[in-house]
Amino acid sequence: MKEITQSFEIKDRIKYPEIFARYHHNGDVYITIETNGLSSERNRIISFSAGWIEGDKIMTLIYASTNDDDELSIIEKAIETIKRADRIVTYGGDTFDLAFISGRAEVYAKRLAIGESYDIKKSISPLKRLLPSGSLSLYSLLEEMGLADPSIPDGKTLVTLYKTFIKTGSDRYIDPVNKHSIFKLTGIMNLLTLKDCLGINRASVSIEEMASDENSLRVKGKTDILSPIRLCFRLPGIELSFIGKEFYAVFELCGGKLRMYFPDPASYVRLRSDGSLIPKELASSLDKSSYEKVTKESCFSLADIPKDKKQLESYIRSLEKM
Repeated sequence: MKEITQSFEIKDRIKYPEIFARYHHNGDVYITIETNGLSSERNRIISFSAGWIEGDKIMTLIYASTNDDDELSIIEKAIETIKRADRIVTYGGDTFDLAFISGRAEVYAKRLAIGESYDIKKSISPLKRLLPSGSLSLYSLLEEMGLADPSIPDGKTLVTLYKTFIKTGSDRYIDPVNKHSIFKLTGIMNLLTLKDCLGINRASVSIEEMASDENSLRVKGKTDILSPIRLCFRLPGIELSFIGKEFYAVFELCGGKLRMYFPDPASYVRLRSDGSLIPKELASSLDKSSYEKVTKESCFSLADIPKDKKQLESYIRSLEKM
């Protein structure tokens, strides 16, 4: 087993250090593992990596396999590190990293005792519906944050590099594996900042620019929540996006009018005669064949474009909550 320690300046590795500091706890230890497969029954751990904060530096420690017989040593170091931590922070660790370590520990009659742990992926899962890619993959999110590194090998390449390292003993094959681990560790720290996005449905907006033609209304402005990645709220005829501290909205117009969506489709019905949207309670005396149910996507009425920016800002805030 090979032990590798490194340190990095927070400002060089964390894109939004102020947001990171808001959610990082003293005593947090960030962990990730590399394996030669996805099954804890058939495959093994080839490295265990941990990172923590000391002052203005990120400290990292990697326990890397140097032969096919040192997995137990890596697992013992992992158990020791996890036991000492005040809180273990992972990305997807509840279902993979910690579960895999626990499964492999049992093979050697060892037990992994996990105290407090925090899985960022589970925490930010409500954002999935707002992501343009629809993916909560660590690599996808880091790419959307502008933190992708094309020199980092993918999973299959990692396994090939590791096998070649075992055969040759040459560091040129294991160095990319360790670089991948550092990328994941600092990536997990960066993804902690996405917790700020969970408040996006409470964001205040301030319109700065408006432009329209016969087909659409385009709006641009500022918001009080910084979104490290692009988040999109979509309804038919409307796209509302947040990135950084700015928002953008595009409203398709129908005969020069705006779709005004209502938040509770179960409370409304649409009259078949003229297409009017009315409260469901008003339809109680009508024949059921005279109206139809509406969905989130069809629960709207057409209205003139508000002349007052405050009215439109209020409508945009209501869209965030849908």
